[in-house]
Amino acid sequence: MPSILMSNTISSCFYFHLSIDEKKDLLKMAIIPPDPKYLLRGDMGCVHSLLFWINSDVEHLYAGCASGKIYIWDLKRNRILTQFDAGIDPCLTMHNINNNNLLVQQKCGSIKIYSMSDSHWSINKIIDHDYHSFCRCQVLSEDIIITALRDSNVGLYSVKSSNMELTLYSSEVPFPKKLGEVMAIKPLPSTDKKILVAYEIGLLVLWDITAKKVLHCMDIESCPMALDFETSHMQGIIGSPSEKLEIFNLSSNTLTTKCILTLKNPGTSVINIRPDRKLFTVGNWDGRLRIFSQKTLKQLAVLDQHKNTVHDIIYSPHYIEAYNCKYLMAAAGKDINSNVKYFLYDAIKIDGNEISRQIKEELKNDIDAWISVGNKKPKLVAILVGENPASQTYVRRKMESANFVGNIIFKNLCKNLTFIDLLMQITRLGIESYTINLKENTTQKILLENINSLNEDPSVDGIIVQLPLPKGLDEKEVCQAISPKKDVDGFHLENIGNLTLDSIGIIPATVLGVKELIVRSNIETFGKHAVVIGRSKHVGLPIALLLHADGTGATGGLDMTTTICHINTPSDQLKQMTRLADLVVVAAGVPGLVTKDMIKPGACVIDVGINRVKDKTTNRNILVGDVDYENVKKVAQYITPVPGGVGPMTVTMLLKNTFAVAMKNSQHKKHLENSIFEMR
Repeated sequence: MPSILMSNTISSCFYFHLSIDEKKDLLKMAIIPPDPKYLLRGDMGCVHSLLFWINSDVEHLYAGCASGKIYIWDLKRNRILTQFDAGIDPCLTMHNINNNNLLVQQKCGSIKIYSMSDSHWSINKIIDHDYHSFCRCQVLSEDIIITALRDSNVGLYSVKSSNMELTLYSSEVPFPKKLGEVMAIKPLPSTDKKILVAYEIGLLVLWDITAKKVLHCMDIESCPMALDFETSHMQGIIGSPSEKLEIFNLSSNTLTTKCILTLKNPGTSVINIRPDRKLFTVGNWDGRLRIFSQKTLKQLAVLDQHKNTVHDIIYSPHYIEAYNCKYLMAAAGKDINSNVKYFLYDAIKIDGNEISRQIKEELKNDIDAWISVGNKKPKLVAILVGENPASQTYVRRKMESANFVGNIIFKNLCKNLTFIDLLMQITRLGIESYTINLKENTTQKILLENINSLNEDPSVDGIIVQLPLPKGLDEKEVCQAISPKKDVDGFHLENIGNLTLDSIGIIPATVLGVKELIVRSNIETFGKHAVVIGRSKHVGLPIALLLHADGTGATGGLDMTTTICHINTPSDQLKQMTRLADLVVVAAGVPGLVTKDMIKPGACVIDVGINRVKDKTTNRNILVGDVDYENVKKVAQYITPVPGGVGPMTVTMLLKNTFAVAMKNSQHKKHLENSIFEMR
């Protein structure tokens, strides 16, 4: 019987297989590799092909093996439901035809069409062209399949009649040498007239199958092993025995090489672009699964669960209720003990620490360039009243980050100081930073006097007053007392008004941080639905405004349809709203408010909450968000952790605001023609 390992067990076990260099690579990535959801294991020998069979009645995973047997897994029970023999040759690929027929291609060249009868698959037709090939056949339509033939030819067969409808002859290809085997075929989505064919010699050909003629050819690596293509970017990927991944574009019937990605080890066996066209996964001979962004082509994760060549990677075409998941990925490979593994992967964690680090490096370069031509260092002053632990954590990070940008180690010298005891200037900083600690019993008058002094000080570029304030102090009056030109937190009514009107102003740091997390993680927003839980004037409302704003406007909005909810929204209504959302931003200040059943599978969840609670195990104070992270991550496609998500981004964007204000307000500004920071 196959054994099943839960994701935590798999994670703790298999990360030891990463090399030291690869662990370092993972630490540099902005997105943490997802853990497998389940491991399905059985003594079935080598698996060559996988197929999801999902409809209103069943949720199955088919595994075609080297022995010719096909095993059917019930995903609701994670057990083998049944098996049947397709022959004695390896099952090279499988296809679902119109949800009625199962197509099985074997290595011997035989293509068998099965029909369901009395809850069992039985052979309906056999298409036998007596040609051994590693090239996987493709389904062009409900009636037409495409397969490799002898002499570098390609044939189109009718499923209904089992007859060959037409042949694409290699003699039509304008190439002086023999093409060799047909290695890979890819019909172009949304059309029944064009296909891509990769030949052994190292040639990619665009065919018009209606006219049976070649439209264009492009040189590629010899012996191409894997090919995929999608139409949103008109972009394809080719893998070969080398360490190269070739990225190409198709425009006006012309193929062009876009770029080459270099893998750590040679050999690619399979490539699959996810149905939403945001990611593609590459299966390699070294047993690694490498996940890339289809838009940026950045490597997002390396998965190390397989010990041998990965033979197949598939994504579920439909939502799978058993896993509450929209896009479930399964991969098959042969382990050293001949057990077969299928890995079903969880959501992707957005690493705010890493994205923050990247932005701070960019910011440091900009500030160094700014100072190098004679401009003064930007200066940020923070006022902290009382002993709020969460506030002190936030301010400490702001000051530490200000010093990081200047490449100086920050020492926390803030010990209950008043404005009169202003901290001594810390030298050699990219951003000069001071913290003013006022006592818990500070009066409104003294606090406002401190703010007014900073407003009038021309050397100060940015001012922040850390919220919440102790009881008896008027937060609204305090926020409005800060000059809108120095309000780097973006809380002043003038700045909130500019955001509302999509005009130029200072956008709140947390709001900018949320935007950067979304944009730099390549999350699609245009025309999508967002739900913001939280209506505070400093966080919830400004986030909703920026998500909703026109992407071509002054604030650079994200063009989303936005709904605002809050803690007084009835729970049943809140759940109805969030279940419809592509993006959920939570800023309510309620630990564990958002649960797994509130999130639509495949949604993105941004947790802005920061709450100090007692850990039930250690009885120590810990920081948590507003989201039940451990369970919600099993449903969401992207999710931010707490800590390590929005928090570091808020600090970084505050520093970015400080630099922007310094450039705008400096009386001694010296212009750098075409400088980076002038264009950012």
